[in-house]
Amino acid sequence: MVGMRIVGCEISVQCWDEWVDCPGVPTRSNLRDRMASDDTITLIEWGTPMDISQNGVDSLESLEGYSAEPYECASKKWTVGYGHRLYSKEARQSAWDMPCSLEDAKAILREDLEFFVKGVNKYVKRELTQNQFDAIVSLVYNIGLGAFKKSTLLKRINSGNFEGVPSQMRRWNKSDGRILKGLKRRRETEIKLWNKK
Repeated sequence: MVGMRIVGCEISVQCWDEWVDCPGVPTRSNLRDRMASDDTITLIEWGTPMDISQNGVDSLESLEGYSAEPYECASKKWTVGYGHRLYSKEARQSAWDMPCSLEDAKAILREDLEFFVKGVNKYVKRELTQNQFDAIVSLVYNIGLGAFKKSTLLKRINSGNFEGVPSQMRRWNKSDGRILKGLKRRRETEIKLWNKK
């Protein structure tokens, strides 16, 4: 999050796309210009975006498992490498006519994670430990950012109810309405990481 002190009026905004109105605050469209020319406008950044740690990446790789060949996962989605989604039949046939090497799979995972890391940074309003952040990124990589941003889990985090987070994480153990043992095991691993000091 970013704090902006503007002509004696302090507001908080998460990003440029989620503007918070405040009396005396210039419109978003001309704020950048005014910041460049008006020394009464001070931009104060008190939160630095987090990134997943190498320990978090290693844990996620272990949970996802590596496959050199495209396969249909439990949710009927085609994936390759470390859970990289293939969005069309054409992609499966043309882009992956050769096995995905371990090196390529790790590089693709890192690229995919940038999207999920950015999303978690955007929607989580509370300060997390590195292990907590890694656990949530792992879960969101699995369930999707769209599901996460509408979840009770996110509400628990943002309300500061960290003790209620594990029970909400455990709810994400189904595919097509069926509880899967693999997802139950994955959630417990992520909960263990969340609780790790």
